[in-house]
Amino acid sequence: MVCSGAGCSCDLRSLLFNIGVKAFATSTLLKKLNAGDEQEAAAEFLKWCYGTVKGKKVPLKGLIFRRQQEKARFEAGLMEKESPEFSRCE
Repeated sequence: MVCSGAGCSCDLRSLLFNIGVKAFATSTLLKKLNAGDEQEAAAEFLKWCYGTVKGKKVPLKGLIFRRQQEKARFEAGLMEKESPEFSRCE
């Protein structure tokens, strides 16, 4: 995985933990990150908000909120690329 911004810390680890390594490894988000398209990668966070309810995939309010928060942290990291805070989680 190529990660060049400060946004490659808590936000991506949170997403990875929640969706799993296998899903992340084949995700469009990772492909866009590896291509250097960080803005498009940020938009991909919001696609991971579905859960299974009564056998159907539906967007879940809690996941929508979580992905919005992760996306915001990722985008904030893009604005602060010079700030080496890769290991700091708050």
